[in-house]
Amino acid sequence: MLARQKACPNIKTKGHGALNEQGALVAYASDQSHYSYQRAANILGIGSDNLIAIKSDDQGRICPNSLAKAIEKDEVEGRTPFFIGLTAGTTVVGAYDPVKICSEIALKYGLWLHIDGAWGAPVLFSSTHKHLLSDCHLADSFAWDAHKLLNVPITAAVILVKESGALSDCCAGGGGEYLFHDDANKAFNLGERSIQCGRRSDALKVWLSWKAVGHSGFQAKIDYLQALKQRTVGVIEGEPCFELLAPTVYLNILFRYKPEQALNEQQIAQLNIQLCTKMREQGGPYVDYARYKGATGIRLILANDTATDTDIQRLLKHCLKVGQELEMAICIKPEE
Repeated sequence: MLARQKACPNIKTKGHGALNEQGALVAYASDQSHYSYQRAANILGIGSDNLIAIKSDDQGRICPNSLAKAIEKDEVEGRTPFFIGLTAGTTVVGAYDPVKICSEIALKYGLWLHIDGAWGAPVLFSSTHKHLLSDCHLADSFAWDAHKLLNVPITAAVILVKESGALSDCCAGGGGEYLFHDDANKAFNLGERSIQCGRRSDALKVWLSWKAVGHSGFQAKIDYLQALKQRTVGVIEGEPCFELLAPTVYLNILFRYKPEQALNEQQIAQLNIQLCTKMREQGGPYVDYARYKGATGIRLILANDTATDTDIQRLLKHCLKVGQELEMAICIKPEE
């Protein structure tokens, strides 16, 4: 919405009829981005067909060259590119899109650059791992969900905007006769900087958690979980019946049970889905599955710093046991 305001200020008063002179607005995000980008395209009336999915590389990051080509193509065809949505910590594999080079593309074509750091932003607390977001200051806006990794009670989300006044320019309208007075308290009234009217003071939860745990506490959590992640990856790589499906830069581990039988990709995917289902039905570990670049596997997310190596070993042993049972029972349907 901030990007739309910058690209077409008249849309606030004239609606989408203001786009007649400049063509449909087009946004860009990685094919690994969160579904909330699609939701936003729908809610704002941009249309999901005008949200272009840019292919990701073998690390799960947006491809800058593909991004630039897509923007140039849309400009030639008379559309209006206006927004680039990057992701810091993608949902499935935890990849971090390259900010600096995408910032250069945004500046070249005059697009708004946003970073969705809902899951991956807390890496900035760690002096060891914050390099993953070293260029985040180049973005025009930055989102962060404190109710994810930092365990602040849901909901607690933060949006940071580089340009002062951008939020009020975008959101303000009405209420001046009785509520949003231009007086000494104007700066403290946040109502004109939000799409919500009445709202809870969710910022209080973030502040209290930060005071209780401290910067050093959050850093310790990130560093502990990163170390646990690395040891978990080592165990998975050392087990012939397991296979990693993606890089593990952050706290996402996507792996699968790899059967000894010669099964096709669809059959292996079905086995791993059944594995997750059976563990849950047995009252064992509850882990989900996900699809990444054509392969389906077990999506393990490390977000709880009370988890130990023993917990992880027990989980993986359970995955191995159930996987072997399913394979022996020939639960896979033969190809038709």
